[in-house]
Amino acid sequence: MKASVLVLLLVFTLHPIRAQDHQHTVSVATNGFEHPELVSDSDAYRHFFILAAMDSRQLSGLLPADRIAAMKILSDFKAEWEGRIAEYNARATELNNKGQRSDIKPFLAARDTLGQQTRGKLVQALSENGVKTIDASVKAGKGRMGVPGRPQ
Repeated sequence: MKASVLVLLLVFTLHPIRAQDHQHTVSVATNGFEHPELVSDSDAYRHFFILAAMDSRQLSGLLPADRIAAMKILSDFKAEWEGRIAEYNARATELNNKGQRSDIKPFLAARDTLGQQTRGKLVQALSENGVKTIDASVKAGKGRMGVPGRPQ
């Protein structure tokens, strides 16, 4: 049951942009169930951050001080992530209403940067063991992901 919920969640969180009919050339999707090594670290960390921000049980392997610090950082990540999605969707809707298309590539680059920044904050705030615990969870999670292709 958990895996099916995770897959559904990941499908909706990878490309939540629905404001317009995108017609981009897209690379082939990655099936983490069969090839977890092909799931990018960027995608895997972002999904872990989203899940952990919604369900703190994802952080159960952390010591209390690490867990508290991680929850704060991931709460900030979630707020920033949701704000960026809302901002992109508003711009895309506006352009779509004018018969134009927005370019998703800058959003995707900013999305990846946000994930890197969040991981950097975790590395700074958590103990070495806390970081290793999160890294192990992210690596294990790659085997439960299906990642849509990226626009070319």
